[in-house]
Amino acid sequence: MVLGVTSDNNENIWVSTLKGISKLDTRTGYFSNFDAADGVISNAEIAYKNKNGILFFAGVNGIVTFNPDSIWTNQQIPPVVFTDFRLFDKSIMFDRKLMPDHIDETEEIVLMYYQNSFTIGFAALNFIHPAKNVYSCLLEGFNSEWGYIGSQNEIKYTNLNPGTYYFKVKAANNSGVWNNQERVLKIVIRPPWWKTLLFRILVVALIVTLTGVIIKIRTLQLEHQKKELLAKVKERTLEIEKQQTELKNQAETLLKTNSILLTNQKEIEQQKEAILYQKIRLKKKNLVLEQQKEQILSSKNWPKLCQISCMKLISKK
Repeated sequence: MVLGVTSDNNENIWVSTLKGISKLDTRTGYFSNFDAADGVISNAEIAYKNKNGILFFAGVNGIVTFNPDSIWTNQQIPPVVFTDFRLFDKSIMFDRKLMPDHIDETEEIVLMYYQNSFTIGFAALNFIHPAKNVYSCLLEGFNSEWGYIGSQNEIKYTNLNPGTYYFKVKAANNSGVWNNQERVLKIVIRPPWWKTLLFRILVVALIVTLTGVIIKIRTLQLEHQKKELLAKVKERTLEIEKQQTELKNQAETLLKTNSILLTNQKEIEQQKEAILYQKIRLKKKNLVLEQQKEQILSSKNWPKLCQISCMKLISKK
């Protein structure tokens, strides 16, 4: 909470808060914080600069005055070291399988896929008000922006996916002087065997092989079915040809039988015509005989005519 604000002759902003007095360097954008350990009071509601550039901060707890140009600034850039590495809140500093060397001398840590929650400890080597050392971290591969974590000198990550990560950390001393040369720790989390590149290659190769085998088997089955179908078609074709031959022979037989029947029918018709012709002749003869009979009967000489007629008939026979 800001209680009072003023500026110095170098255009830096000075702010009184509930926890002391802070300086904002307008050129760098960094804050420097001063509290009771620096002899600064809190809850200063009045902030004032006189004509000589002296700053005054006053409140219920008293008054403090100082020349901002006379404040000593720690210009020593603090190096950063790694102090600890914990898996599931258990330090592996003495596990030589996972960490053969001290964490600060280790450049790379290799973990299994189930070891994906860990805590990294670090420290800035500045012993002038070390509680005011501040840090900024970045886990490349997990996030893309630096995260300011204040004076907290460790950070925890949980449930990370398998992959390669680069943990980077940098620090500032009690005066806000940053060490832009960050420390880097490479962390490799190996995937489970079923997610490795080799396993995926083997799976792809197996799928391709099985696909090829299935295609080959299917091709052989289709060829076998094709041969069976051709054999059935050939057999059926022979049966049809045989049936066609039989039908042809039957048709020829029927044609011959029909021809014979037609011939017989013609002969029967001829015989019928001949019989009819004979019948007509007989009928004519009967008429003639009837006429002759009537003539004979009507004639007085019919016995003689009858005798003559009988003689004719006898002679014809």
